[in-house]
Amino acid sequence: MVDEQNSGGSTWWSDSSIRKGVLASVIASLVILLFVQPILTGLGRLLLWTTNSLWQRLSDQLYISAALGHRNDVDVIILAFVLLPLIIIPSLVLIRRIGRHSASKSTTTRTPQKRTGALVVLIYSAFGVLLSISIVVSSFVDLQLNTSFRQRLTVLAPTLSEAEIRQLEASWAAMRSQVDYEAIVTRMEVIAQTRGVVLPKPLL
Repeated sequence: MVDEQNSGGSTWWSDSSIRKGVLASVIASLVILLFVQPILTGLGRLLLWTTNSLWQRLSDQLYISAALGHRNDVDVIILAFVLLPLIIIPSLVLIRRIGRHSASKSTTTRTPQKRTGALVVLIYSAFGVLLSISIVVSSFVDLQLNTSFRQRLTVLAPTLSEAEIRQLEASWAAMRSQVDYEAIVTRMEVIAQTRGVVLPKPLL
């Protein structure tokens, strides 16, 4: 009885196809653990770092732009709203025409050139929309930051000397990041507290 069990238990391992399958699974698992997983982890970290770096650059650019002071951003916003339909409407018309032309033919007769053309139109439309939105958002943030700074400085001005006002304006003009902006806000709040002034809350 024992011999039958032993012979039955060793039968599956004596099959070469089973042994090869088990060995292939073990080797594949080792390859994933030793090579594929570290590569995927490294790519994930690289993507996260790139995203964070890009976001930080975009954020800093908003404060660098605000440091330039008040400008006529209304014209820029109007231009963005004018460009938006000029980009979207022709793109929608082209996409509709491509869709009608493709629907009139069988799937087998659609050429890669037509599919590529539709993809290019979609990318162009998406880029135009994102560009217009970024212009509007950056102009809005610029306007809010400058308006808030000027409002708070005007409230503080009666308690400040000419030199202190110029120092705050110089710090604003030299601003290069959110850290610099927060330092200016904190400095103004400290001055307000020591001199009994109630400042308006920052707009952003």
